[in-house]
Amino acid sequence: KDSKLDEEYPEFKYLMQEYHDGILLFNLTDELVWSKAVKDSSGLSNFNQENKERYKWAERADAMVFSALNEEVADEVKKMIKKGTDVKLIMEEINTSSQLNLRYETKKYLKGENEFVDQVEWEKGSSKNIAVNGRVHFVQIQKVLEPTYKTLDDSRGLITSDYQNYLEKQWIKDLKAIYQYNIDKKVLKELKEELN
Repeated sequence: KDSKLDEEYPEFKYLMQEYHDGILLFNLTDELVWSKAVKDSSGLSNFNQENKERYKWAERADAMVFSALNEEVADEVKKMIKKGTDVKLIMEEINTSSQLNLRYETKKYLKGENEFVDQVEWEKGSSKNIAVNGRVHFVQIQKVLEPTYKTLDDSRGLITSDYQNYLEKQWIKDLKAIYQYNIDKKVLKELKEELN
């Protein structure tokens, strides 16, 4: 009985065929698009070079954002920075009595990534103190970075995704060049009406 299910139940036959075709399409797409984009490092690098205008950094601030317990701590930290004291030494000295006296984070910020970086002038040096929620914050701008191209490592995920889309479009274009196809507009219209 199991061997004749597709003969007795046409719906089952179509379901099995759809399942078979789906797996086949998935495996082909994986081989020719998804995995290829991940494994093809030279193709990915070339794609990045050919499309580098799409992957650019806007102006960024290389900055440290400090959060101090109070104005006194913030001002002391600014003096130490001005003297050229290393940030690790500053943290050790200021946080001797409590780890809550001073916190900081450092990175290259784009506009809109940090509320304090957005509030200050993007000029080298320390900003004014900004009191928020009982703490005093200030920004130490190291330098302002001009717009530049992202490296492949900076945007690997986005570039890989775009490369996969490119490979898929190329694959479809190649298939259309090899095989003829027709769209039955009547059947398409019926399907649309049925789905709505």
